Amino acid sequence: MTLTNNVLLWSCAAFLFFGMWWVLYRVAREAIRQIRSRTLTWRESAPFALLLALSSGGCLSFLQWAVSGGRAGGGLGALLLSAAALLLASLMCPLREP
Repeated sequence: MTLTNNVLLWSCAAFLFFGMWWVLYRVAREAIRQIRSRTLTWRESAPFALLLALSSGGCLSFLQWAVSGGRAGGGLGALLLSAAALLLASLMCPLREP
């Protein structure tokens, strides 16, 4: 890969990685707020938490792929898995309005 390709890869990777972590942060913060206010119980939020953990793993796998220059594993697949886990989490366990 040339320097230009690496810069493009890193730019895309940084944008996607930090965007996904921002979504994870917002969703987790809202879920914790609702658990503390007793709108949700821990038992109701367990599948949601597992899907968030899966999504976090996908983000970290994507970062490993980007750091290796796109040679280790399937980074874009990991990012898609992460996005699918977030979508499934929102469909299975939607956060409740207060």
